[in-house]
Amino acid sequence: MYVLKRIGLQFNFETNEQMAYMRQLAIKTYWYLCGVVILQFLILFVRNVGFLPVWTLIEYMQLVSFIPLYNFRLIPYLYDAFKPFLVSHLVLTNETFILEDMQNDYFNENYDFYWLSVAKLGQSLFLIFCLACVVVISNIVVFLLYVCAPKKTRFEKYLGELLAQYKFNVYLRLYMLCYFDLTFFSTMKIVDGDDSTQARKVATMSSYVIFTISIVVPVFLMSIICKRFEVMKIKQAKASFNTVVLKIDKQSRWRLIQPGYFFFRRLLTAVLLSMPIDNTFIFLQYVFVLMSSHAYVLYLVAIKPYQSPLLNNYVLSN
Repeated sequence: MYVLKRIGLQFNFETNEQMAYMRQLAIKTYWYLCGVVILQFLILFVRNVGFLPVWTLIEYMQLVSFIPLYNFRLIPYLYDAFKPFLVSHLVLTNETFILEDMQNDYFNENYDFYWLSVAKLGQSLFLIFCLACVVVISNIVVFLLYVCAPKKTRFEKYLGELLAQYKFNVYLRLYMLCYFDLTFFSTMKIVDGDDSTQARKVATMSSYVIFTISIVVPVFLMSIICKRFEVMKIKQAKASFNTVVLKIDKQSRWRLIQPGYFFFRRLLTAVLLSMPIDNTFIFLQYVFVLMSSHAYVLYLVAIKPYQSPLLNNYVLSN
């Protein structure tokens, strides 16, 4: 109990001057990181060199962003600073607008420190749904523009290329960005096991569905890539799935470990991070994060999966 009081004091920015400073720093860092992501995206878009750097930055920071919610109590408010890398957590209000009966429920005490209730987690899942709706609507708009555009013009050709990207790549990228959140939330609800209300029962059923999809979809995508490996060496043929194998050299099947490792690492990280804080094997969280990071560094150095030394060094530095 004494330890909890000390932790509570540590996170109390209203009475602790140092914590007030840390909270303000986290808020400013949040806006700074938002600016970094947006600026990098705009520069890469204008230069037309591909979005691998910004995707890489977001993907690796996602692995770190949830860690403060567990045992890293000595780094208060760090989660608030990292939220720009968590697609569904980018906008989280102080008040909850859905699942209001769960706004005082927390997965464990660390979530209470960050005011991250079950209702807010549900709200972040709703934001993923809203983002998916925005993508679908934009796809429909591009399709209508393509149909109405004058034939055999540069504008029609541009819309045709853009529409082809929507066919697979835009939806695949959206899924890859939301994959960690979806897997983590579903696993956490399954571990929670509280089905005392009808809403919680529905949430548990949905979690089992999402977790099953999180296993099936990566296996399905990797099966297609392996089956079409020879064909995907052709530039026009690989365009449909270039989000999954972005900038990866297609000269060796060993390089196909890259997208498979992306999903595998996030799936296991989500499962391990959903362990209750008082679990005897809680140390496995840190062991896996460290070992998987070191294994990936060795893989990058030995296989060099990307198309150029510059790209390999960039991903290695991340």
